[in-house]
Amino acid sequence: MRPSWVATLCEWTARYSYGIYLTHLFGLWIAFTLLGKWLGAASLRVIAAVAITGLASIACFHLVESPLIQLGKRIAPAGRRNSSR
Repeated sequence: MRPSWVATLCEWTARYSYGIYLTHLFGLWIAFTLLGKWLGAASLRVIAAVAITGLASIACFHLVESPLIQLGKRIAPAGRRNSSR
């Protein structure tokens, strides 16, 4: 059974949810404050906020979160071996 677009969207949202949480205010501020006078219509501001938040959350995941998860996976087994002494 192939996953639907809803399942794919949910998987993407789950993967990047912490980045979305951290960057959404930044995206809103850029779209509505810094770019507001150039974008004009509220609909364009919302689209810009979603795009900025999406790009920033993907960058945060791949540049910070994922490498640190991988580091933790390498360190954790060593810590479990040492804690049994």
